Amino acid sequence: MPAVSVEARRHPKFGRAQRIADRIWPALGSIWLLGTVVAVLSWTIAFAPPASGLDESWWAAMYMAAHRGMHFGTHVVFTYGPLAFLRQPWLWYPDLAVLGFLYSALLYVALCVSLVWALGRSFRLPWAVLFTTLVLLATPARDLALVLAAIWCLVALSEEQSGCAVWLVAVGGACLGAIENLVELRSGPVIWALCALSLCARRDWRRFLPLFAAAGLLTFIAAWFSAGQAIANLPAFVRTGAEIVTGYSEAMGLSSPSTLSKLAVPLIIAIAIGLVVAAALTTPRGRRRTGAAIVTALAAFALYKEAVVRAEAHHEVIFFSTAAVLACGLAWGRSRILGAVAIAGSATLAVAAAPSDSRPDLNPANHVRQTVDQLRLLFSPNQRNRTTFFFAIGMGQRYGLDPRTLGLLKDQTVHIDPWEAAVAWLYRLRWDPLPVFQSYSAYTSTLDRLNADTLRGRNGPTRILRENTRLTEGTLPAIDSRLPAWEPPQTTVTMLCNYLQLRATMRWQVLGKTRNRCGDPVTVASVASRFGSVNQVPTNKPGGILIVKVEGTTVSSLSERVRTLLARAKFRYVTLNGSSTYRLVPGTSADGLLLDAPPGIDYPAPFNLSPNARTIRFSGPTGPLRLRFERIPVG
Repeated sequence: MPAVSVEARRHPKFGRAQRIADRIWPALGSIWLLGTVVAVLSWTIAFAPPASGLDESWWAAMYMAAHRGMHFGTHVVFTYGPLAFLRQPWLWYPDLAVLGFLYSALLYVALCVSLVWALGRSFRLPWAVLFTTLVLLATPARDLALVLAAIWCLVALSEEQSGCAVWLVAVGGACLGAIENLVELRSGPVIWALCALSLCARRDWRRFLPLFAAAGLLTFIAAWFSAGQAIANLPAFVRTGAEIVTGYSEAMGLSSPSTLSKLAVPLIIAIAIGLVVAAALTTPRGRRRTGAAIVTALAAFALYKEAVVRAEAHHEVIFFSTAAVLACGLAWGRSRILGAVAIAGSATLAVAAAPSDSRPDLNPANHVRQTVDQLRLLFSPNQRNRTTFFFAIGMGQRYGLDPRTLGLLKDQTVHIDPWEAAVAWLYRLRWDPLPVFQSYSAYTSTLDRLNADTLRGRNGPTRILRENTRLTEGTLPAIDSRLPAWEPPQTTVTMLCNYLQLRATMRWQVLGKTRNRCGDPVTVASVASRFGSVNQVPTNKPGGILIVKVEGTTVSSLSERVRTLLARAKFRYVTLNGSSTYRLVPGTSADGLLLDAPPGIDYPAPFNLSPNARTIRFSGPTGPLRLRFERIPVG
């Protein structure tokens, strides 16, 4: 502070001014204030307006499910849970969006404060603030909850007497993990595992581990009931959640060129190993060093899986971004130069890996303006409602449902196929979807059967609104070059048997529920085959549906199970009639793949489902196959 003259010190007002200055001056250098300033300079949390599209529609579904208190596990099954709206503040329902904004903002400010404090252990405070700001500006696509938990787990292991860090892990980590378990099925269990492992690596684990278990259980129960869930659907939520998680690496693998091209996976593995080694070397020897290595390895593996299963730039950049932020949380100590190089290198890779349509904005002034704009939106319900209304008008113009189509849907329970659930939000339909409401996510036999049972049951939706995705997605109107008729296969055949067309336009088809017009399947032929062999499809008789149940395409060998655990399953393909090749989902190939449905049974074009297969060939791995062709009579 500047020097003060003796005359000024004698002034009666000096004493009060000095006391105020003594309070303000330390506050200006406090970690909390500096962390908040960093958050403002790098702010990325923003309200998202309603929109049409595949990803936008599953966000709409998550908000509709939360708004209506729908039960997850029985009525809704997805990779997210009943508190999914906390992950991103979409303006489908402005009040829920506010909760999502506050939750994300709280996590972000907590991360900024934590990073400033963590880097302050190795660098002078001004450098810590600068490094934190630059890293966060360069890495907007990070996993907030996971990296925040991992940083404090490492802090709790870095010193024997770690003060409040161990309490933050035992109580805060338990609560965060409980909430994240109901936000996203991927992050919650990992956060709980990180915290439990870090506590077990401490000598005082007997004191804190029971506290962690109790806090996590109580928070989960409170959040479960607060989200409108019931005891009855909890087992189903756990069971279907396990299906979603375990089947993901088999069905949702994707390989596409990224900014870093073929170097992406080697770089990801190298960075993950580097983080594990750095975490171990910056932690005191003994069980805490082992614990730090395991905690970092688990966090890095969770991020690695996201990057290599859906191997595209949007997922790879999450790994690089989160890895750079995690590197900031290590206690580099005397290795501060090495730490600065590691942090700068990871952040640079994150910028390089970012796809061209989502490059990070490195100008802090823009982030400050965004902070102000978002705070105005937060405190202005009218502006939020106007924003929602404005974008809803644009969605209505793009969807273009005519009055006759809407009349058939009015006062009916409606499922939207294959994924555009936002239609139900826009037109205020009685959304009563199949449990796995986006068809491509029913990628295991259990999930396929769950959807099929719902269709044939009394409580199935009375209407199905189908979109002609050829108009919006092109010649391959399903994700990952799959065949729409097999998305998923048993559900498709059940729909043909239980639903008839009521109306169709070029883009939309309305189906109405009817009696089950299909009989029991009859085996036509059973053929031993192999991957790569061309198989003739038996001729289908009139008045029936021809399907094939394939054995041998699932991930069954020990070597491929290990491969699937460490990365993703080998891709399977099927070629029909020697010309059309599609990705095959291994988990549902034994459910009955539709091969042929004659006119009058199949829906009219352009909503027809039958691929009219005459030959079929499977490729990808090697090994024997068994093809059982069955005919389902339709009356």
